[in-house]
Order: sequence, then C-alpha cells, then structure tokens
Amino acid sequence: MQSRPRVKYDVPPEWKKRIERGFCPVCNKPKEEFEPKMKVFCTPACREKYSEKILWWQDLREKILKERGNKCEQCGKTPEGEKTKLARESEKRWKNWIKENREEIEATRAKLLAYFSKEFEEHYKECMNDRYIANRAIDWEKQRELGLNNPFFTTSFEVDHKVPIADGGDPWSKDNLQVLCEECHKKKTSEENSKRASK
Repeated sequence: MQSRPRVKYDVPPEWKKRIERGFCPVCNKPKEEFEPKMKVFCTPACREKYSEKILWWQDLREKILKERGNKCEQCGKTPEGEKTKLARESEKRWKNWIKENREEIEATRAKLLAYFSKEFEEHYKECMNDRYIANRAIDWEKQRELGLNNPFFTTSFEVDHKVPIADGGDPWSKDNLQVLCEECHKKKTSEENSKRASK
C-alpha cells in the first residue's frame, strides 16, 4: 500500500541548478550581491518564496482543519455536539443509578442532614436534591467506571483523502481532502482496506 508523502517539493529544476552554481535560486543574483549573513538566498524575501514551494503534510492538514473546522464531513459530528451528547448520556445514567440505588441515596442524605444540622436552612435544598446526594454517595472513580461522568471529549478529527493515495488519489489536492471524525475515518479506512483485499 502506498503511504502518504510527508512533504511535496514544487521547486523548479532551474532553482536547484542555481543553488549548485552558488547563485540565489529564486532571483539568480550572485553571492556578491547577497545581504549580510545570507548564505543560500540573497534576501529573506527570496528565502520565503523558496519555502512556499515546499508543502508539508502537517501544514496542509492544519490549514484544512482551520478552513473547514472540526466537523466530520460524513456524519456531521462536532466537538460541541459530542460534549452535549455525552452530557445527556451521563445525566441519563445518573438518573438510572439514582432510581436503582434509593437506599444508598437515603442513607447518604441522612448522614448529610445530620452533618449540616447546624446550617440546616442553608443546605436543605442541596440535601433534597437527588443528583447532589448521588454525587456524594459514590466516589469519582466509581462514577467514571459506571459511565456517570464523561468530562473529557476524546473524539479527534482527521484530514482524510476522499480517493485514497493507494487508489491513485492526489495526496495534495484540497479537492481530495475532507475532515472526518475519528470514528468515520476508521470506518472508511477499514472499508477501503477490505475492498482492496478482496480484489
């Protein structure tokens, strides 16, 4: 399988020849006309023009993500949407846990009411809130184990080649690039590998 190239060189052959002859590759000035401390290029401007002819995959990837944003072009998933979804799922698990553990809720509530008896009015509302009580009835590790807390959004977004490089897709064309969430990217790659293996 053909791997994605990490860098694309669009440096004209003539520029390379000029370097070999000791001239500025961009404007063809001789070394004697170079600005002080410049060794390969006559000016920082020429150095910048030369560097524009070299494209790194990481730079292109970041540019695509910046232009199109963190949104899967296949399923529409976004970080904000995933956070909301995870928060809803977490709240649903909390409600189920509370429903299934009434005895533990009431025992913890009684302990807290006794503890807060001096400041009863201030803490009464908290003590009557099942979610507040449930949060104190089980420790954080147990909450995480039960899937009650999902504070970290872990889905990442990838820049994918619509037509895989292995199938002749252009590795550098923006038209051949799309933003996919990690899940869609894995699924697409798996399907492509399966098709290739069955040929």
